[in-house]
Amino acid sequence: FAESDLDVGQDFRNPYERSKHQAEKQVRARAAERGVPLTVYRPGIVLEARPGADSGGAIGPLLYVDALVRLVARRSRDAAPLRLQGNAESALPLVYDHHVAWALAALSQRADAAGRTWHLVAPAPVPNRLLESTVNAAFGRVVVRWASAEDFARAPATPVAPCGPAGPCG
Repeated sequence: FAESDLDVGQDFRNPYERSKHQAEKQVRARAAERGVPLTVYRPGIVLEARPGADSGGAIGPLLYVDALVRLVARRSRDAAPLRLQGNAESALPLVYDHHVAWALAALSQRADAAGRTWHLVAPAPVPNRLLESTVNAAFGRVVVRWASAEDFARAPATPVAPCGPAGPCG
């Protein structure tokens, strides 16, 4: 599966991935109909290197990690670790915003870049195990762990009680 490939019979892990694929197919079709050259940039999961006060409304992995940390912090110390459905052996293609901006600027200046597809990702993806161990290290104990779909089928997720004025946590 090469950088320029789009439709190779792949599966999608979530609706977001499927929507990106469908959107690119439509853009490619319209460009071909009109004879317009198309350069495609496929960034990984873009993170703000220096989040500001206005970053809180953004959706992304750091917001997810922030929510996870807040949830764990409000649980009792003796609560069982939260299970995160996913593959502990997978990795995320995280890339900082300024690296994406630099790549876009650099590629836009290259004549040989036009009409091609570019994946804008970091040299090495971030392993899920690293995210798990970082959160656990921050709390000094095991507070989260990855769990497979089969694990959840054997032991379904426990609903989390509302936190704060609406109810207790944990």
